Amino acid sequence: MFDNDKEKRKKLVLLDAHALLHRSFHALPPFTSPSGEPTGAVYGFTSMILRIMREIKPDYLAACYDLPEQTFRHLAYKEYKIQRPKMADELIGQIEKSRDILEAFKIPLYQFPGFEADDALGTIVEKTKNEKAKVLAETLDQAIGKYLENGKMPSRKVGELDNRGSSFYLTLYWAEALSQQNKDAEIKSRFKNIFKELSAKESEIAKELITVQGKPVDIGGYYFPDDKKAEEVMRPSKILNKIIDGM
Repeated sequence: MFDNDKEKRKKLVLLDAHALLHRSFHALPPFTSPSGEPTGAVYGFTSMILRIMREIKPDYLAACYDLPEQTFRHLAYKEYKIQRPKMADELIGQIEKSRDILEAFKIPLYQFPGFEADDALGTIVEKTKNEKAKVLAETLDQAIGKYLENGKMPSRKVGELDNRGSSFYLTLYWAEALSQQNKDAEIKSRFKNIFKELSAKESEIAKELITVQGKPVDIGGYYFPDDKKAEEVMRPSKILNKIIDGM
């Protein structure tokens, strides 16, 4: 968020489009169009944008994208992201369609050859002079990197990490990055204990999240679920809930 006038605080929401598309692709069933074209990532991406508009009500929205070519980081370090898994073919085709969605919503998108989405996000944050947002963006990128390298993407098999467990690990890694950065002492102090709690309870939380799998649940409907019922299903770990709600 940033101030455009002293009387009213404006809300700016920045979207890491690739991160949102990745999470949607792995979290949702393999939806397809009548012609068999994969649509799951685009469906999840659109749903998240609509929810942001409805619940956060931002004054401004912007999205940033990675491009397929190498960045300046690859030139500086040839091993950069070498362990990250290759993007699934079913997801690649949905990237361009997500740009069409942003155009329909009239949401500006930013992408620059030789740079990543987080570089564009950081530049926008720099222009708005919101240093805390910059710290959040930088540490989230670190967390996503660790999330991918450790293979914590959701699985569709019972007994393995689903979207709930995957989201927990992203939360854990983000809290870790926030607690270890030195650019903002207030954020560092706030997340030091949060990371400590999450880390100490990691195995117990993971067990709680896996134990509830494989059972039918009532969320009040698939496309228009009941928010309360869905929240109970999506937040089944009492330990994790206590830590998050305590924030």
